[in-house]
Amino acid sequence: MDAAAKKALIKKLAVPANFHRNYAAEGRAWFVDRLIRKMEAETPTPTDAAITSKVTDVVTKSKAVVKAQQDYTIGVKLGASLAKIQSGRRIEILYGIIASNPTLIEPANQDMLLWIARRRLRGVTRMDFFVNPNSQGYFRYPDRCPSAGGVWRLNTDAQPFWERLGGSNTPPPGIYHFLLKRPASGDPDYVRAISKVFTAKANACDGNLVDCGLACGAVLLDTLVEAKDAPKLLKKVDSRGPRSLGIHSTTRETPESMILDTGAEGLFERVPTLVGDLQVGDHAYIFNHPLYKVFKPTGSWTGEHSLVYSCGDRGVRSRKGIFFGGHGKEGTVYDFYDDFLAELQTHLHRSFRIAAIFLNSKKNGSPAPSLSDSTTRTKPDGTTVPLELHQFDVGFRYRDFQKAPAKANAQPEISETGFAIVYSPTENFFSIAKQRRIIEIVSTGEVLEPISFERLGTNPGGTAQFEATDWKLVYQDRSTNAAKHYELFTRVRGKLTFKPLTIDELFESPFAKPNPKKEEIVTTRPRADASAAYLSFLRTNGAM
Repeated sequence: MDAAAKKALIKKLAVPANFHRNYAAEGRAWFVDRLIRKMEAETPTPTDAAITSKVTDVVTKSKAVVKAQQDYTIGVKLGASLAKIQSGRRIEILYGIIASNPTLIEPANQDMLLWIARRRLRGVTRMDFFVNPNSQGYFRYPDRCPSAGGVWRLNTDAQPFWERLGGSNTPPPGIYHFLLKRPASGDPDYVRAISKVFTAKANACDGNLVDCGLACGAVLLDTLVEAKDAPKLLKKVDSRGPRSLGIHSTTRETPESMILDTGAEGLFERVPTLVGDLQVGDHAYIFNHPLYKVFKPTGSWTGEHSLVYSCGDRGVRSRKGIFFGGHGKEGTVYDFYDDFLAELQTHLHRSFRIAAIFLNSKKNGSPAPSLSDSTTRTKPDGTTVPLELHQFDVGFRYRDFQKAPAKANAQPEISETGFAIVYSPTENFFSIAKQRRIIEIVSTGEVLEPISFERLGTNPGGTAQFEATDWKLVYQDRSTNAAKHYELFTRVRGKLTFKPLTIDELFESPFAKPNPKKEEIVTTRPRADASAAYLSFLRTNGAM
């Protein structure tokens, strides 16, 4: 079907009369478009007339199904004030499932439709109203309890039911799973064990202390409680092995976990999808701009494990785009980046001020370093590179973009004193060290959390090589893992000036894809499979 024919069919079918009255225009257009694309992908490809007939049939049947099933309920109770939000989600969830799995509108498959819908709604409900806001006390980050020493752990009510992989010591890197404790006899109390995880604690050290991946993993596990006979289904999952039924970090789980179970009886699926085709309840990992790693290599906002709350206009850069929620963060990608821009801008301006002082020192001899030293670095190929160490005990100020300027005053500033630079005269790079003194660099034998700059182009030699606009901040591109450069310095009417970051630049690769509208990302979602064998498995084992 060519573009003109597709556009005409969407315009014809995506009218309010063909859909539930509460399904928005953007959703209606996407629904018809998604069905067309799905039909076009069939083998052999149907004719335009066949596609038109099939899509029209699904649109017509969907309206009746959504109207009949719109009041499905879940086992998590909320106040009446949230009824409107939940009603809109129920409708959007049903249409999203049907768009990707049209066979689920058939009467014989509608128990499967509702099984998936309840799981999606429960996941979003838990994330929106229990995990968030963190101030409620259900979930916090480990740094909220300093005495925990950064160790991931569950709340005191859940601890009798769960043990952390690795026991009482810090678990292996990247593995933060919690597994069920085994009673002396009989089965664990599966449902109670899961419900205890969702217990609020006023004292941070008594509550859940986990990262966003584990919080999301707990939410995905909890969706299985929507089974018709939850203990029966959970026992079946548990029977696959001691690490199958657990609280797993959403993208760091092992092949033994229920999330990554790709067998015939798996309850989740990890599939590639276009960002614009995400559905309410889908998991997605949203990356911060890679510059963040330069300034906060171990920071908690490296990325956010999130669930889709609503699809909005399905845009990524739009203020009204797909709305996500994770452990402590909710909003569109635009909202996430807009909130973060001021923090990153502050880090950038600090680096601008320090780098400018150093380059001016090399170019003009002022200010002179308080202390200098030299050392070498051995490269992977075995060659030795000379390094200069410079310590500046000067005071400097940089703008604090996280504070609003007073009406009559300039941007508030932060004052600091002292910094250390590691400079390679042969390789055209220098780094701002986390350490402020040369002795600290020498004693540790490394430059901690370096903020690195590289000089691009042919080295002109002399003082000209220290022209600030030739030096760029170095960071790693997430989608290609190659080095990229950010232009921090510019000249305006001959004056060296800070080049501020714009929010548009933050959208470089929020899903580790340079073009997420055309490149598929990986999402984790409830498995949708209307095959006779899978339906039989679900019905036999208490899912529906």
